[in-house]
Formats: sequence, structure tokens, C-alpha cells
Amino acid sequence: MFISFGIIVAYLSFVSLIIALCSFIVVLALAMLPGKYWMAKKVCFQQADLPYQYRLSDFPADIGKLSVGEMIDFYKVKPNSFNHLIIFGKRQTGKSNMAIGIGTESSFILNKVRFATYFNFLQLVDEDTSKRVYFNGKYIWNWNEVEILIIDDVNPVSEQGELIKPIDVASSINSLKNDTKEELLNIKTVWVIGLPETYSDSLISDWHKMFSECLETEMNKIGCVVLTKPISQATLP
Repeated sequence: MFISFGIIVAYLSFVSLIIALCSFIVVLALAMLPGKYWMAKKVCFQQADLPYQYRLSDFPADIGKLSVGEMIDFYKVKPNSFNHLIIFGKRQTGKSNMAIGIGTESSFILNKVRFATYFNFLQLVDEDTSKRVYFNGKYIWNWNEVEILIIDDVNPVSEQGELIKPIDVASSINSLKNDTKEELLNIKTVWVIGLPETYSDSLISDWHKMFSECLETEMNKIGCVVLTKPISQATLP
């Protein structure tokens, strides 16, 4: 629409500057109608600090045992939805894409969302959250004021070349200050967990149980998605 309006005004400027000016005023008024709607979405998306835009409708694979309806309820922050969501996946299965897709969809319906890697999150909890955060030329939401907190790369490869285990993450979560942990419990969270090339169901159960204990939430209130199918490189941003 904006491109079409520009073409109209540019074309009429060759006919008459007066006509072009009048048409500019008309199209400017028309552009203001969707402007507020579009700007609100843009601001919410930018302040989420998502690394890129990704729509869940573009995700090429299934979503494991979680239904589409449950996923929608979660990013719409409905009361009956899961309190937390764990996304498991091996390399190149699109687990980060899915997490960012949840953030994109939620921010587009004007929810406050914040994205961070796990290492970055551990730094954020020690910062002053009474002031607005200005980062990379834009304001972003403080982690403790959002409806959905997305934490990517929870278990990167350790110096020994192995994925970090649930017990290691549990230790760092339990070491958080009491008020920080209480704020974390009141936010819907998404955790992105990498899986080795060969794994057992017990590993997924260990992660599920660990988050249930650390986040003081019943296991049936924590949704799990296990991505097993590699997605094409062409679908990755």
C-alpha cells in the first residue's frame, strides 16, 4: 500500500505539483488509518529483541506431541495454557526458529516478549530492572516485565565437547536470588534445549523433571516439543 501510494504521488508530480501535493495529503490521511495498528506491532517486535522475524506458519515440520491449539493458547498467554514450554531438538531441527516464531506471533498481538540466550539471561538478572533498557539503538523490555521470556541455547557444548546436563542448569537456576526466582516463576517461559545425535527418552524426562522442580511447577503444566526432523537449509533465515 505504501509503495503504491508513493508511485501515485510520484507519477502525479510529473503532471502537476499542485495535484501531487493534494494527492499526497489524501494518501497520507489514508496511510494513518493502518499506521497505529502497524506501529504498535513494530514497537512490540523491536522491544522483544528477537534476532529476526519468523512466523510459525513458515515452520516446515510438525510440533511433536504439542497440538497447534496448545501452541496458540501459549503464545496468546491464555490462562488455561502451559506455564512453561521446553523445545527439544538436535542440530538443524529448527528449535530456535520455533522459539523465535512463538515470540514473533506473541509480539504481533501486542504481548510483551523478551528474547535472550541463557548466558545473557544470567547476566540480565543481576542488572537494575527499574530503568528502561537501551540496547543496540532501541529500547527493549526488561526481562521481568514481559508475558513471555524466551531463553535460547540453554545447554551449549561445554569445554569437554559435551552438551551441558540438566544438573548444571538446575544449579545455576537454584543459585538465583529469591526475588529473582519469584519473578521468573510468574512469567511464561520458553527454554530451548539441544539434544545429542543419539539420546534416550530418559534424557528428556530428566530435563522435564528438572524444570518442574526448579520452576516449582507441576510437570503437566510444562509443555514439551521434541523436534527430530532436520529442516532444509533454505528454510533457515
